[in-house]
Amino acid sequence: MEAIAAVVGITEATIRTTSKLWKLSNAWRDAPADLHRLRDDLSRTEHFFTEVRHSALLSKPASGDSWDRRSPFQTELKLLIDGGIEILGRIETFVDSLVSDDVPGHPTGDLAKSLGKRRRLGWITNSRKVTQMRNELRIKVSHICRILITHNV
Repeated sequence: MEAIAAVVGITEATIRTTSKLWKLSNAWRDAPADLHRLRDDLSRTEHFFTEVRHSALLSKPASGDSWDRRSPFQTELKLLIDGGIEILGRIETFVDSLVSDDVPGHPTGDLAKSLGKRRRLGWITNSRKVTQMRNELRIKVSHICRILITHNV
């Protein structure tokens, strides 16, 4: 049951971060292409965890293990998911730092240019870190896929 709760948690974290990125990319007219790629990565991750939650993890594993028992499979899966949640938290913190300069309503004129410049500087100074977080998230999702396939879930 802990693994299912962890999947629900990571799905919610992914949805929250993805929605913030969508809002940011819509408001930031000249956003870098990498921001859109990050948004797309998170959308795919959200879809993956939603599918895992609705199909694979809600059924009994094919190996016959019970979700109610503490098993090495469930422990490993929960650790991977918790690692994914941690990465999503770092991405969300970064996105929040880009959004923190926003003014209520839609910025216009010089204010919009100023916000765009500050966001771009924030993005440029952190682009290597964002690329690293994207790669870490991709690796976590790959490992989760591997463990689910290995255990015929």
